[in-house]
Parts: sequence; structure tokens; C-alpha cells
Amino acid sequence: MVNTNDWIHTGETETGLQIWIKIDSDVNGTRYLKLQYKDPSGAKVGDMQLYPVSQVRLLNSLVDTWDAEVGCWQEAN
Repeated sequence: MVNTNDWIHTGETETGLQIWIKIDSDVNGTRYLKLQYKDPSGAKVGDMQLYPVSQVRLLNSLVDTWDAEVGCWQEAN
């Protein structure tokens, strides 16, 4: 993986866009997951998305709980 200014390349979408992430803090110490898409030439696509890390962890926990109780969402549908 290539690392640029603390950004980490985490993979690609089905359409070939690269997924880059970085975790950063604001002035109040809140940690945010920053997500950016890039095309194969490295040009940014769309706006950077910000997600509070605590919210991401909560959502991950809820998905894990669902999977433990019900099973994979694809099986439930």
C-alpha cells in the first residue's frame, strides 16, 4: 500500500475508485475518520467525507450484534 501524508489506501470500489482514509482530530480532540475516493490516475472524486470515530464504532457494534442475533443481513432478507 502507498502512504501519502498519513492517508492509507484501503482498496477499491466495484467501479474501480480507490478508497483512501485518514483518522484526524479536531481542535476539541474529537477523532474523525476521513474518507476520500480517487480515480485510477489519483484525482479526487467527490467531496471528502467525515465520520466521527465514536459513531463508526457504535455502528460496527450494532452490525455485529445484528449478525450475532439474526445472522448475515443477506440471510435475513
